[in-house]
Amino acid sequence: MVIEGVPGIGKTHNAAKACAGQERVILRAHATPAAIIKRLYENRNCIIIIDDIDGFMSNPSVKSLMKMLCELEEEKTIYWDSTASVFAGMVTPFDGRWETIVCCNRMGSLDMDLQAVLNRGIVIRFEPSNAEILEELQSWFADKEILGEMRQWKNAATRFDFRMALLAKCLKDAGDDWKQYLQEEMEISEKLVLMRELQARECRCEMDRVKAWPGSRQDYYNWKKGYEEVTGWMSQ
Repeated sequence: MVIEGVPGIGKTHNAAKACAGQERVILRAHATPAAIIKRLYENRNCIIIIDDIDGFMSNPSVKSLMKMLCELEEEKTIYWDSTASVFAGMVTPFDGRWETIVCCNRMGSLDMDLQAVLNRGIVIRFEPSNAEILEELQSWFADKEILGEMRQWKNAATRFDFRMALLAKCLKDAGDDWKQYLQEEMEISEKLVLMRELQARECRCEMDRVKAWPGSRQDYYNWKKGYEEVTGWMSQ
């Protein structure tokens, strides 16, 4: 199975979650061919989850391994000849029953040989909505303030993922402006952010907010309506 989707939306996290209770091995992009061979040798009957295969492609040996691992036969054979000490005690070639899940950002970024191998399996385009990403994030991310900021802008955000929440937490812990970071990462319009600030401001009447708006009166009310629609906020 190939799970294709933009970075930071939990492809590997959800693949591992779906395999809970089954023996599985996660191989990450920094793994060397020797490390991969050893783990395959030690785990002959399990699910292999490749975390971000895009990062593996700088090493031709890993691509050769992928071809062997993704053969259609139920029992696969790994051929590997080496006298390196790391393989002491291993007998090659060796067989195993591996089922492989490959996570990638974009199939088109892989070379044609590897695309041909991966296309033998099921290709799933993973495109969770902002609401679905937020729901999953809430199950393990503890910072309520950051969650609240993301919740407010989820309907206006053109980019939305787990990583921005984690980086916002790092900035918050360091005393930096994490809200501005999130707004920029989510690509929230500056006018929507300004509208929120104006609606939170104590004013004698609505015209005071209109006068503080960098545009016409009609422009103010158009953006106010848009703000209400994307955030669910309603003026009193």
